Amino acid sequence: MKRALQVAATVFIVIGVYFALSPYLALRGLRSALYSGDSVVLEDRVDFPRLRENLKAQLNVAMLKNLNSELSANPFSALALGLASKLVEGMVDSFVTPAGIASLARGERPDTGSIAPTSSSSTKEPFANARVTREALDRFSVWVPNDKGEEAIVTALSNCT
Repeated sequence: MKRALQVAATVFIVIGVYFALSPYLALRGLRSALYSGDSVVLEDRVDFPRLRENLKAQLNVAMLKNLNSELSANPFSALALGLASKLVEGMVDSFVTPAGIASLARGERPDTGSIAPTSSSSTKEPFANARVTREALDRFSVWVPNDKGEEAIVTALSNCT
């Protein structure tokens, strides 16, 4: 009886540690896929439709903050905001793909034609100072701070290993 209780406690502890560490293990795998430019692994690990929707919302809010004060006196401000919103949606839809993210991680410019290298002066570590929140047993979100200290969400992983 005592042996069975020890085994059960050990199993419970191992499962708890795995549950606590699985987002960080998955994030390490995601970082590895970014560095290698493996778009297949990125597609498996990132919820791209949700990521696109989150980015669209965040970019539209940032754009509204910047343009609202500048265009308040302009009679065509509503038209400009509507067109800018559609432009943001189109850009996010075309660039936030597994291949596009892999290209950006390699320091290349994603576009529909050939991919031309950009300056490789950015040595910023992906997911540096990131905050991880678990949404379900097999899903978590990564919140990455920008230069202004605001957090942007990168929704990741349905496979936490």
